Amino acid sequence: MQRSIKRIIGLDAHSRICEACVTDLTGVVIEPVSFQTTAYNLIKLAHRFPEAVFVLEESTMAQWFVETLSPHSADVFVSEPKQNKWITSGMKSDRLDAYKLATMYRLGTLRRVHHSLDHGLVEFKRAVQYREHLVRQGTRLKNWIKAKFREYGVVPKGYLVYNSGPREVIMKQLPESAQARLRHAYDRLDQLEQQEKEAERQMIEQGRRFPEVTRFTAVPGVGTIGACTFFAFVQIPKRFPDKHDLWSYAGLKVVSKESAGKSIGRPHLTTGGVKALKTMSRHAFLGALRTAQGDNPIAHYYRRRREAGLKEHVARLTTQRKILSILLHLWNTGEEFNPNKV
Repeated sequence: MQRSIKRIIGLDAHSRICEACVTDLTGVVIEPVSFQTTAYNLIKLAHRFPEAVFVLEESTMAQWFVETLSPHSADVFVSEPKQNKWITSGMKSDRLDAYKLATMYRLGTLRRVHHSLDHGLVEFKRAVQYREHLVRQGTRLKNWIKAKFREYGVVPKGYLVYNSGPREVIMKQLPESAQARLRHAYDRLDQLEQQEKEAERQMIEQGRRFPEVTRFTAVPGVGTIGACTFFAFVQIPKRFPDKHDLWSYAGLKVVSKESAGKSIGRPHLTTGGVKALKTMSRHAFLGALRTAQGDNPIAHYYRRRREAGLKEHVARLTTQRKILSILLHLWNTGEEFNPNKV
């Protein structure tokens, strides 16, 4: 049971030094504190103010701060840095940033970033993120390889340029010095692909512990990787009481700006959101169109949107949202996928 909150501790957290600002619920500063970033010092501060909420920004260390402080404090609130414009404006210091965090929490202007205390969920999400990291590295390296070919007027098409046999033939069109550099890049690419396969194996192995992952794969287009990704980043479906909240979280929300009742610019997809979920929904959409030549309820849903007059990109966006909504519904209700309800 969460303790009542009587103090707010803004925490400008860094890997070596933390600046904390302790305030009461009216905003009066009780004490500024500076200390080395260690679990001992954090817990010591929490014990001094046991009915306090710690407020910090999302970072690579945020999960560690949450796990360290949660057993000893009323709450640990991790905020979304992109929403904290006041911190980056005006005078800048770590102590002032800590005060601003405490003040914005008191005013209710912060957006919370979810951090689970379930160790199994945390490690599973890290496994999914690691695979995503390797995929991005491989994509960047592939783009670099094709760019090196184009520097010499060679424009390879498709994926043959990455395969061990064809790439040797294509490289003969380049000078020896360029071939040497590309062979080094190809060695790195081969290594990355092996690491990606191993990371995927480990991710799927961990995913078997969660029955929802298996149920998600019944949705056309949603393979095991997509199911793992959705489960890892959503974690708690009740976080999204409305499907529109999920769409926004996945970067599939259309936003527009208005002033004096007039639109400014064109409506567009939000630049925020979890890109992994956005990519997962796109792959699921494309997979549904390929599955059994598109003879499935997801593909039929997309075609009905097109027949209704929606443009291709709008129908695709609507279908990607539909896939995420179906997964959220299955998770919230515990139901099995019913193709007749799409």
